[in-house]
Amino acid sequence: MNNFFKISKNIGLKFAKKSRDQNPLHINEIYGHNSMYGENICHGVLVILNFLKSNKKLLKKNFSKLSINFKNPVFYNKKILIRKINKNKYLLIQDRKKILEIFYDSHKTKYNLKKKDLKKLIKFKKNNFYFEFNNKFRKIETLLMLLSRYAGMIYPGNNCLINKICIKIENNKNDSNKIKIFSKKISPNYPIIENYLIYENYRIDFETIERTSLKIKIEKPNKELMKKVRNIKENILIIGAGSGIGYDMLTLLLNNRKVKVFATFYKNVIHIKKKRLSILRIDVNKDLEKINKIIKKNSPILIYYFATCKISLENNTNKKNEFIKYYLRFPEKILNANKLNNIKLFYPSTTFITENSKSFYSKIKLEAEQKFNKFRNVSIYRIPEINTKQNLSILDRNLKNFRYYLNNNTDLQKKIFFIK
Repeated sequence: MNNFFKISKNIGLKFAKKSRDQNPLHINEIYGHNSMYGENICHGVLVILNFLKSNKKLLKKNFSKLSINFKNPVFYNKKILIRKINKNKYLLIQDRKKILEIFYDSHKTKYNLKKKDLKKLIKFKKNNFYFEFNNKFRKIETLLMLLSRYAGMIYPGNNCLINKICIKIENNKNDSNKIKIFSKKISPNYPIIENYLIYENYRIDFETIERTSLKIKIEKPNKELMKKVRNIKENILIIGAGSGIGYDMLTLLLNNRKVKVFATFYKNVIHIKKKRLSILRIDVNKDLEKINKIIKKNSPILIYYFATCKISLENNTNKKNEFIKYYLRFPEKILNANKLNNIKLFYPSTTFITENSKSFYSKIKLEAEQKFNKFRNVSIYRIPEINTKQNLSILDRNLKNFRYYLNNNTDLQKKIFFIK
């Protein structure tokens, strides 16, 4: 048995084509960037199939049940270690994190499926598949690929995740002509769905998580807000205008038809065409000098700094270093390099700042506030928690968006338009 394997993005694309599971969470770079993971993640079924290929002896054993629990997402192009815990248990590990727990059992199990309790029933004909069931691995491979397509494309569809899979093999065969999938949502208020796939002597129980689609509705600017936008006389530079607050500000500030607007993005391409708009792909990690040239050439200029690193649930040292660069070092370098130029910079801070906060994000935002308050040309505002594509990818909450606060908060308007 090989004790590790890798899954490349190219393998993921081939699997998506073969299985017909085109869930954008796995294959679309922009969608992956805006997800809670910050990048595309592997199909869960693809990880299982690679494990089984690496452990061919396991398939030769007369097992009756194979249970897989997903613990963490699996990323492309990173080594996945296989660790055997005992004769019935394996762990898959990536970046020192448990990603899968795998158990197998040789004891016979009985199906206990009450069809009357299930709300969905989908039947698939055998000829829906690309290859024949000529051995145990091919059967499992084909059924798991169907499972992946069903979860990612049919029910619950895009943005869902597979949480658990349990493959059971019985001696007695069911209807051999049809593959049946049953689904039941546990509760209207709980996003867990129980599913059952049955074919011949195989039954696969799998649990999926229904997640929200990443949609933001932006309100129209009111008359007072539009007046302030049209009163701007300086040129405008929006750093990080590809999504979120930055994109919202771009669409708003383009209502001023008298000034030049420069908008930078890195991953989220900006699809707007206006004569007075210049769109530039800039990585603030590498291209700060390009930003400084724009500022020097087009002063006086208003700068809106919305460049962000990926939001994460983690609070580790790597994430701390990312926060320091994006929320402190980069804007500080821009300010220091342009002391002699006629600029004003808007810096969005956060209401999460407290003296006893353990969050790296809050601590670094507070440190940035303390440094940038020394610059007379910097306007700082603590923005409350709002809905963006990034935080909606983690949890669906009934929060207001940035445009709502701009329309209704005069203090924010004064800060963002540099009104004394």
